[in-house]
Amino acid sequence: MGLFWLITSYGVFTYQHLIIPTATPIVGIIFSSFAYFTTGVVQDQIEKRRFRSTLERYVAAPVVREILKAPDDYNAFLKGRKIKAAILFSDIRGFTTLSSHLEPEPLVEQLNVYLDGMVEAILAANGTVDKFIGDAVMAEFGSPVSQGAKTDALNAIKAALGMRAALAKLRYQWRQNGQEPLFNGIGINYGELIAGDIGSQRRREYAVIGDAVNVASRVEGLTKQYMTDLLITQSLYELVAEEIDVVFVGEQEVKGRSGGVKLYGVLGFKGQDHNLYHQVHTDFQAHQAKSH
Repeated sequence: MGLFWLITSYGVFTYQHLIIPTATPIVGIIFSSFAYFTTGVVQDQIEKRRFRSTLERYVAAPVVREILKAPDDYNAFLKGRKIKAAILFSDIRGFTTLSSHLEPEPLVEQLNVYLDGMVEAILAANGTVDKFIGDAVMAEFGSPVSQGAKTDALNAIKAALGMRAALAKLRYQWRQNGQEPLFNGIGINYGELIAGDIGSQRRREYAVIGDAVNVASRVEGLTKQYMTDLLITQSLYELVAEEIDVVFVGEQEVKGRSGGVKLYGVLGFKGQDHNLYHQVHTDFQAHQAKSH
C-alpha cells in the first residue's frame, strides 16, 4: 500500500507538476500495517493459548504438546475424521439410590472427589476425558493423537487399573470418615470412530461418535450383570493379550450389533499381584449384601 502511494505521488509530480505529501501517509500506512500484523500475531497466540488451556483440562499434557507441535495444523484436529481408538466408560454403581438418601452438598462433594481421582488416573495414562454424563465418565485413548494401536489399548488398561486402585483408596478414606463407599463399573472397547468438533453454534465440543463408542457404553453396563468392575471386548483384548491376565466371562449380544461380543474381566498386568481385583469383588459383594 505504501509503495502504491509513493508511485502515485511520483507520477502526479512528474506529469501534473503537483506535490502530494508522501512521508506522513506512508509512515501511517507502515504503522497501520505493522499494527495489523502485530494484532494478528497476538490474537493468534491468544487463541492458541486458549486452545491449549482448554485441551489441558481434558487431555494429558504430553498429548497436548504433540498436538501443538504442528502450529499450522492444530485446527485440523477439530475437523471430522475417522480414527481408531480405545473408548472407556465408567459409572458409579447404585448412584441413583445413593443420591436419594444423601444431602445434596455432601453428595456433590464426594462425587467431585471421586471424579477427580478418576480423571487423574485417565490423564496419567495419556487419555482424553471426553465428557461427564452425570456420575459417568467417558474417555478415549488414541484421540486426538494416537500412539499406536497397542500403546493406546495398553494406556486404556493402565487408566482402568489406576481408577480401580484410586477408588479403593478413596473407599478406605470414606469408611474412615463414616461416608458411604462408592463402587464403579468400567467398560473398554477398541474400534473405529469419528472424531471432531461437534455441537451447535451456541455450544461445541471435541467429541467422538460411532458404533465403537456405543459398544463401550453397553459393555460398561454389563459389568452389573457379571458382578465385576472391569470388562473389555475381544477387539481390545487382542491388542494387549500378552500383557494382561484376564478371565473370560462370556459372549454377550449387544444392542445394535449383529453377533455376540466376547468379554473379558481384567485381573491386572502379568507378573503383578492381583489381590486388589479379588479384594474389590469381595468388598462389593459384602456391600451389596449389606445394602439388601
